[in-house]
Amino acid sequence: MKPRLVKLSSRSVPADISDKIDRKIIDELNNNIYVFSKEAEHYLAYTEDAGRTIEVDLPGGKQYQLEVMDTWNMNVLREETVPPGKFSLETSRPYTAIRLVAQPAPASSQ
Repeated sequence: MKPRLVKLSSRSVPADISDKIDRKIIDELNNNIYVFSKEAEHYLAYTEDAGRTIEVDLPGGKQYQLEVMDTWNMNVLREETVPPGKFSLETSRPYTAIRLVAQPAPASSQ
């Protein structure tokens, strides 16, 4: 799978971080969305904060199986099938991951 940072927090990474911990800087730098993918087959996205929007472009003529996971409590919150195209999900809890797996195309009947 190929990692990709798709949404960077509003703050750029400072060239030098002082010994004094600035919680605001740390919180903003942790407010990112990461996606790992094997294009058109498997996508895994993660964000630490609630209220973040995860967007993934799902190519092809396949349906995708979606799982929304609470990584803090280690459980699946939601499962459904989604169509290809632009997929968007706003997280309702912190520490949310989503997994999208391409489903095999239906066998043609002859």
